[in-house]
Amino acid sequence: MSESELMPSWECQPHLDETSVRNLLTEIANVLTMVPYHTHVLDSNWSIGVRTYDWVRNHLILNEGNILGLKMISKGLDYVMTLNLVPIQFSTDSIDSPKKKHRLLRNRVECDQLSLFGKTEPEQDLTWRVIAEPYFIDETEGDEDNTIPSWAVALVGINSYGAIVSQVLHMSGVSMPVSLVDNAIRPEEADIDDVEPRRRNSDVDSNDNQSEGTSGV
Repeated sequence: MSESELMPSWECQPHLDETSVRNLLTEIANVLTMVPYHTHVLDSNWSIGVRTYDWVRNHLILNEGNILGLKMISKGLDYVMTLNLVPIQFSTDSIDSPKKKHRLLRNRVECDQLSLFGKTEPEQDLTWRVIAEPYFIDETEGDEDNTIPSWAVALVGINSYGAIVSQVLHMSGVSMPVSLVDNAIRPEEADIDDVEPRRRNSDVDSNDNQSEGTSGV
């Protein structure tokens, strides 16, 4: 997950400026860091993957007017966003070597959007994807299942030959769960004396009610 040898997006597609791109990657990373805290014992890798994909989609839809340059031009299962008019799809995969080849294919909505830019040379005809990949900062215990992942989120540009030629990488910070109260620092339990139950005196209550102008019924 290194971008040092690849061009940033703004050098090959001016519409994908640094501010807009980094803001989008940060927004997506913030959503991804929340997913592990909402898993269930009945979850599988499939259900967690679906939740991850859908949470990002829903966040982008809800914040379409708040994220700089973002527009959702397709909101279905194979949703397409545009950043300053450039169409982009999202997936979770290996950033340096994507395995989900179907996610790299352009759908009809994406092709229609790209047609607005006119015909381009093969070397400049790039397909843009935001790819998210989890990584673990501390694996000293050798148990990834109990480790909360951080996320690397990248905007990658892929040319017509299938080669990644552009990458902008965002590494999320260490995600920490909500801290729990430490029992060791809680105050000791206080002994509370039992209170004797007070039996209701019907005659007294009735007299009180009558003195206040009520019937006592």
